[in-house]
Amino acid sequence: MNQKSSKLYTKLITSALVAGSIVMPAFQPTAFAEGSTYFAVNNNVGTADSVTFFSAKAKDVVKVYSADGNTLLGTGKASKAGDLTVKLKNQLTESSIQVSLTNYNKRESEKVDVDVPEEATTEALSSDNIVVNNNVGTADTVVISGVKAKDVVKVYNAAGEILLGSAKASKDGAVTIKLRSQLAEDTVQVSLSTYNSLESDKTDAEVPEEMASDELSADSITVSNNVGNSDTVFITGLKAKDVVKVYNATGETLLGTGKVSKDGDLTVKLKAQLAEESVQASLTSYNKIESEKVDAEVPEETTTEALTPETIIVNNNVDMADTVVVPGLKAKDVVKVYNASGETLLGTAKVSKDGDVMVKLKAQLTEEGTVQVSLTSYNSLESEKVEVDVLEEEVTEFPN
Repeated sequence: MNQKSSKLYTKLITSALVAGSIVMPAFQPTAFAEGSTYFAVNNNVGTADSVTFFSAKAKDVVKVYSADGNTLLGTGKASKAGDLTVKLKNQLTESSIQVSLTNYNKRESEKVDVDVPEEATTEALSSDNIVVNNNVGTADTVVISGVKAKDVVKVYNAAGEILLGSAKASKDGAVTIKLRSQLAEDTVQVSLSTYNSLESDKTDAEVPEEMASDELSADSITVSNNVGNSDTVFITGLKAKDVVKVYNATGETLLGTGKVSKDGDLTVKLKAQLAEESVQASLTSYNKIESEKVDAEVPEETTTEALTPETIIVNNNVDMADTVVVPGLKAKDVVKVYNASGETLLGTAKVSKDGDVMVKLKAQLTEEGTVQVSLTSYNSLESEKVEVDVLEEEVTEFPN
């Protein structure tokens, strides 16, 4: 542009400005009412806090600031008309925030103060919804009913200072907390944390005493004072997983124990032969402590009934072993033959099946008069000895 043209352009522009024919555009600020109900502040627990602006227009921009308006906490832009949620960078720590709105093609509005609500606190549990299981031999548990999915339950010691166990509900209903160690106090404290809420106040819950097993009935106990094999105690009417313990007469020494595999009876095999007139027996049912001990009498060992002398035959043989025959015996019976004084054992035999038995003596009988014979039946002591006459060896008669 030459100098002449330049001067003309300047003159025209000046004239136009003076005449008001050219006006410079000015951006209008966005405006909304102070203290309006456009906003909802979500002071979340465990997740990012957020601010929701209701009924935003497409391309609206919402900015959230700290209480003094100096620190930007978060911003969001509406992609379409509707509600717009701004997720904040950090958890809120002040009682209020400031929020601004910027409409499309307008300047940012004045900032509006918005109150920040306190984080929600979960309502405390009712003691009626808490059941404490003071188990025996397995982990103690606490069962809480009426919880919702994602609820978290915590169990503390009586003072509420030590966490004993925690569990998160996977679905609506009840939740069971398995405790880390056996309970040793009379109470526990239990809290609930619902989704997006702070932990509730703790609720006291009583810890019941461990349950004791019922005492055995003396009529259900039979002591077998066996001979030649282990003594036993037989108990009737038991349940699966019941444990029976047998002690000596004073209840201080454990003689034997047995566990029931299924409902019914149980035989406890003792470690040593019984030497006292009584034993004590206890019952420990599943998930219960041992019962009081019950006395049970120990019967005397059974003694075999003595033989009848008239049924015994002594064969005083010549040049071959002498024998004694005893009829009418039972399998496993043992017959012993002694000399006339009953001090020297001459022979013994065990019955293999019901019937008669022949005892072959170790040496020829030399004493005239008698032998003594005893019987020992299975699981019984030896009988009293009975005397049996010994006939003289027969002498051959010379024919006339």
